[in-house]
Amino acid sequence: MVGGFGALLFLVLAGVGLALREGILVAVGGMGALTLGLSWAWRRLCLEDLSYKREMATVRAFQGEEVDIAVEVRNGKLLPLPRVKVEDDFPEGVELVDGALKASHREGVFLLSHSTALAWHETVRWKYRIRCLRRGYFRFGPAQVESSDLFGFFTSTTREPAVHHLLVYPRVVPLSDLGLPALRPFGDLKRRSWLFQDTTRPMGVRDYQPGDPMKLVDWKATAR
Repeated sequence: MVGGFGALLFLVLAGVGLALREGILVAVGGMGALTLGLSWAWRRLCLEDLSYKREMATVRAFQGEEVDIAVEVRNGKLLPLPRVKVEDDFPEGVELVDGALKASHREGVFLLSHSTALAWHETVRWKYRIRCLRRGYFRFGPAQVESSDLFGFFTSTTREPAVHHLLVYPRVVPLSDLGLPALRPFGDLKRRSWLFQDTTRPMGVRDYQPGDPMKLVDWKATAR
């Protein structure tokens, strides 16, 4: 709408220049209308056959492990693109080993941002490695793709809905790090008193005392 209105103004300017026989006005009006018309048409076509793809080496990892991830932008048409900007949603709980994520206005969501130029039938690919900071189920994506015309007058935006998920398991801790020796899990000292009686671990025979449960009586020893 803005492009059509601006082109109309330039055409009016060119018409005034023709009426007044002013070559400068005609040239400015004609070039302005041509530029705006070209930019408007470029903006309508810039997102055609423009794709964004995300690849992950695995969908499962442990806390503290690193996962390879790659993103790719492809221009599949003859029209070159002077500027392509991609912002991919990344979850909180992972970090880039060899880069940095941008903050967003949404809670718990960061952005992996790229900006590049693409010639006709050109593909640009970036490779990263992410580190899993904590356990959980994380979602990557969707992504927002933006492009503009040759002069930067108009921009077009689209949403790439594809998402990926990563399941991060808790970190595996050796038993030795817990401070529980395997040979003596209940301690090194033996005591004659206890808080709770364990009927599976008899410690000897004594006389019956009032209040003892009948299930603890050793009838064979009593008969002897």
